[in-house]
Amino acid sequence: MKVFRSFIIQTLQVNNKMKKFLSLLLCVSVVFVSPVHAMSDCSKGNNVQEVNECAEKNKTESELNLNNEYKAAKTRIEKIYKGHDQESSQYRSAFLDTQRNWLKYRDSQCGLEAYAAEKGSDAYVSVMNFCIDRLDKERTAILKQLPY
Repeated sequence: MKVFRSFIIQTLQVNNKMKKFLSLLLCVSVVFVSPVHAMSDCSKGNNVQEVNECAEKNKTESELNLNNEYKAAKTRIEKIYKGHDQESSQYRSAFLDTQRNWLKYRDSQCGLEAYAAEKGSDAYVSVMNFCIDRLDKERTAILKQLPY
């Protein structure tokens, strides 16, 4: 039993060391391996805090653009389907369901990308911000094409 307990303790110590290493690795890789659009904006940061602030700013801006484009797409849908109440209602309902499901996907995907970092750590927050920024920009481009 002592050997087993010792093995568990050593494993936990290795996992904690690995977690710290992965957090550091994620933080560094966010700066150097992120998509070009994020890297070009945030690569000028002199330290981790500046990079994190930049990533937060980019995420906030992308979310604002996404919300504005969502509203614009809703307006276009209402305009195109004006006078066709049933089709308009069905399309708007499908649009709303799709957007809600996409938001769940985005949050899950970004959580997966940040999985190795400890929740709440600088690395976790940065990865989440870069991911949300990237996916929001992709979704905004898709919304600009609606309605099909």
